[in-house]
Order: sequence, then C-alpha cells, then structure tokens
Amino acid sequence: MYRRTKRIDGQKFGSLTALTPSHMVGKQVYYHFRCDCGEVKVFRKSNVVSECKGNTRHCGCLAGRENLIGRKFNMLSVVSKVAPTPGRHGMIYDCKCDCGKELRVPAKHLKQGQFSCGCIVGESHDESKPPTPEYIAWGSMIARCYNPKSTGFENWGGRGIKVCDEWRSSYLSFLSHVGRRPTEKHSLGRINNDGNYEPGNVRWETLLQQRNNTRANAWIEFDGKRMTGAQWDRHLGLPLGMTRGRINRGWSIEKSMNTPNTFGRHTKL
Repeated sequence: MYRRTKRIDGQKFGSLTALTPSHMVGKQVYYHFRCDCGEVKVFRKSNVVSECKGNTRHCGCLAGRENLIGRKFNMLSVVSKVAPTPGRHGMIYDCKCDCGKELRVPAKHLKQGQFSCGCIVGESHDESKPPTPEYIAWGSMIARCYNPKSTGFENWGGRGIKVCDEWRSSYLSFLSHVGRRPTEKHSLGRINNDGNYEPGNVRWETLLQQRNNTRANAWIEFDGKRMTGAQWDRHLGLPLGMTRGRINRGWSIEKSMNTPNTFGRHTKL
C-alpha cells in the first residue's frame, strides 16, 4: 500500500517525530506523529514534510495552549497529558499529589489554584473532584499569597499578605469560618485590604463591594458618614462619578453633596 511513497519513520520535523503510516486518501499518505509534548496525532505527510510557510510543526500545543507537563501547582505535579476525546473541551492532565495519589485534573482547575487531591492533613471531603467554588477560592487564595507564578501575586504575597496557618493547612477550617458562597456573583474578599486572610477579615463579596474596597478608592467623609464617591452618588441619587468630579473641579465637599443634579447645566463654584 505504501511501497510507492518514501517512508519517513523516525524522522523529526519541528516538534513532530514520524512514527508509522496511518492510512491513505487517494494518493495522500497520512502518518502517526508524536509531538515533543507527548501527544500522538495523525497528519497528512505532505503537510509536515513540506518546507512551505505555515506547515505543521507541532500537535497544536504551541498554538495558544500552554503545555503544563513537568510543572507543579501547589501539591500537584503534572505528569502527562490525557488523550483528547470527542466532545471534550479543554486539556486534562494526569497529575500526582505529594501524598502519592494519582488523579486527573483539568488544566483550568490547575491554573485556578486547585491545591491538592483533597488530602490536606487527612481531611475527608469530596470538594476537589470536581472542585467546588469554595475549594477553588481556597486554593486560589493560597496560590496568590505563596506562588510567585500565580496571577496577581505582586498584589498579595508580593506585598506581604499571608494566609493564617489554620486555613492554609485545612480547607474544612476555612469553610467553617467563611461558609458557602451565597451566589455565583460573590467572590472572596478581605474587609481590610492590608490585612491577612484570617478569621474576621474575610467574607464573600459582590463585585460592587470589591470595587468599593480597593486600595485605589478615595474615601469621602461627610455628615458623619464615610463612603466612596460611587457610594455617595447612589446615596444622593446623582449620576455615577458626579460627586468625585465636582470635588476634582474644586468644589467643597459640602457643596458637592448638597447641590442637586443640574442635568448638564453649568453651575458656578
């Protein structure tokens, strides 16, 4: 069947090593190729061997999909990639936990901060397979504070924010303090943004609460109350940004608060 075509078994093209012929479609020969990432795929021989620009040189792992093999995420070491199956979206990896247990974990869960196989200090729970929102939040919290490769590390661990020892070693202890996430719109936040993740300083917050509780917010005190400009706008029924805009233009805080909305008409200072 393949006598009239030149065999390329064992030859390497980019990240692909030719294994054996797969099948033919007309006069076109298709080969099994093994990528350096471990993936085995079938490609048309001419698409790989050709010197033309845009020819195939990898299985797709270098085209927007990061290869996680060999990396470690908290207690999970990535061993190999799971072969894709029809209808599946996203990569899945075979991993080994520091406790010795082997498991399969979606790439997105590793990047979101899955901490272990669920074995932390011998805890018994089924919240890591698949991870619950609370378990993901717990793992992400630890990663932000202790993993320099974690997204946003410079804003948490990089400036000294820590997780209390009790929570860092026990997911169940963390869950017992913060409880379940109220809704899908809530995420984990700290009451004092300069404080640590510890009992009394952590709660589930809406996006609005988190925006009102960032270090970049400028607080305005008036009539015995302390709120952000956006909170004052809602409290006074003003368009969003009007209170802060008035103050930035030189208005006194008292006049900014007591002047009703002029609906675009000019108001003298």
